[in-house]
Amino acid sequence: RTERIMGKKCRHNHREIAFQVLYSLYFRNAETLSELQDLFLSCLDAARDPETRDAREVKDAKTVKEGKSESEAPAPRPERKPEGFGWLLVRGVWEKQDRLDSIIAEFARRGLDRIGRTELVILRLGVFELLQPEAIDSRIILSEAIILAHDFGDENSYQFINGILHSIANAVEEGKLSPSSL
Repeated sequence: RTERIMGKKCRHNHREIAFQVLYSLYFRNAETLSELQDLFLSCLDAARDPETRDAREVKDAKTVKEGKSESEAPAPRPERKPEGFGWLLVRGVWEKQDRLDSIIAEFARRGLDRIGRTELVILRLGVFELLQPEAIDSRIILSEAIILAHDFGDENSYQFINGILHSIANAVEEGKLSPSSL
């Protein structure tokens, strides 16, 4: 399973990959679910073992450059389907982005065009997670969002993200927002 491969910090690693995939959509749009799957699997492969991936790409390029026959070329990879927590986040945010954005805009009290890309992706992830029927403790979700903000955002991102997600978490606890809100 994907979770075992990723190690002890499984959910955190999956959140990081989900962030990277969703952020990359600003530069490479995924029009179909299949394109999103390919992007997710590419990021997952890179996160698992960048050295092996780099060596494989160099070997593949060398094979093509040397003009080796098809039989000597690397075998095609078997068809894979994305799975795991990271995929749940990526697909869910991708499918529910418009609704997530309207919730964020309501609680941020500003237009989305005034929120940085990094912060918006982290907020989308956090709101999506908070509104899952089987959501974990909201404090963990907020803590993970803050870690992502420290890792990928600017020095004040975490405060902005914490404030908005805290307000949304309170709304969920008070029953003003629920999984059916998505």
